[in-house]
Amino acid sequence: EHRGAMATSQSDARTGVFVRRSEFDDHPAILSLIGDESNLLSLRYGRFDVTHMIENATLGITAVDGEGRVIGYAAFFDFPALTPSIDAASWPEWLEETHGHPEF
Repeated sequence: EHRGAMATSQSDARTGVFVRRSEFDDHPAILSLIGDESNLLSLRYGRFDVTHMIENATLGITAVDGEGRVIGYAAFFDFPALTPSIDAASWPEWLEETHGHPEF
């Protein structure tokens, strides 16, 4: 059984891609997707913790294939990932102080 939006027609269910909200049970499969790329991803996007992302993202989505295998993951937060020293609630002030424009 797949929950979430179906990206293909019902007749194509075995080969389709399904998108649903992420669950903690997805954790091992997401780590497997990352695999040996974790160092590269950390350099590119900064330090990340998959457990924290699954538990705290405003929206976490997992893409699964027709067999139920996790083939993709995305986590969206309602604040930018700046630096660990900046509290998530303080980012509007940080943007204004850093860029000097009140609309940021």
